[in-house]
Amino acid sequence: MDHSSVTRTLEGKEAPDKGRAGKVTRVQNPHLAAPPPLPKRSLSMLFSKHIVYEGNRGLHFNKGKLEGLLSPGAYTFWGQGHEVHQVSIQPKYEIVGGQDVSSSDGGNFRITVGVVCQLIDPILAYKQGILSLMYGSLNQLNVAHVPTQLGIREWVTAKNFADAYEKRQSLHTDIAEGIREKLACVGYELIETYLIDMTPTGGLKAAMADLLKVEMEGQVALARARHEAATMRSLLNTARLVRENPKLLELRILSTGQKPRVTFMVDSSGPAEVASLEE
Repeated sequence: MDHSSVTRTLEGKEAPDKGRAGKVTRVQNPHLAAPPPLPKRSLSMLFSKHIVYEGNRGLHFNKGKLEGLLSPGAYTFWGQGHEVHQVSIQPKYEIVGGQDVSSSDGGNFRITVGVVCQLIDPILAYKQGILSLMYGSLNQLNVAHVPTQLGIREWVTAKNFADAYEKRQSLHTDIAEGIREKLACVGYELIETYLIDMTPTGGLKAAMADLLKVEMEGQVALARARHEAATMRSLLNTARLVRENPKLLELRILSTGQKPRVTFMVDSSGPAEVASLEE
């Protein structure tokens, strides 16, 4: 029986076309038309696949809600609305440079410090706002910049100019603990800090250069005087030896391999005589 038609019995009435009473006719009913075929859905619309690569972690979102953290590997999620955003957990290098800081007595320094840190808790970092989701990707802020700035200022302002300049090699180790505590609160771990540069600024820089110049000139003058004294001492010892042992001069001339050109008097117990040394 055709599903597009319906059977109707006309009792005691004439069919619209030539029908008689009791004749069965078939008329079209548009409300009982055959349903259209179901669309073929691709399997890719029923699930989604994601890969988290080595050296990264994946933040799993389901319809905008954070579900958890994924380790490196391949993942399949049934249904729609699943997103995985990767974030690197490799050590991160930051340079905090150009910080002009004044000591307790007004001396100015320009300090540059390097920091190496690593993300260890991406979920905590995301909740603290360090990881921001923008335009479909996660961005990491320079998390160590502000803690390092604060540590540098606290260290320098607690010392006078001379003390800070003398202890500059220990600056990065002294501020490391404070930086480590602040980074731990946002899901990061401090690996290393190192001092790149710490120089006076303004007039103090020129004064330090002049001081260094004076010190170097003094060292040069001292070295020159020391060498001159050593030379005079050597000449005095040589003259004493020649006076006490005249034959040493003859040996000296013979050792040079040159014909002597000097005639000199040798005072002995006997009468004085003139001798000319020959080769």
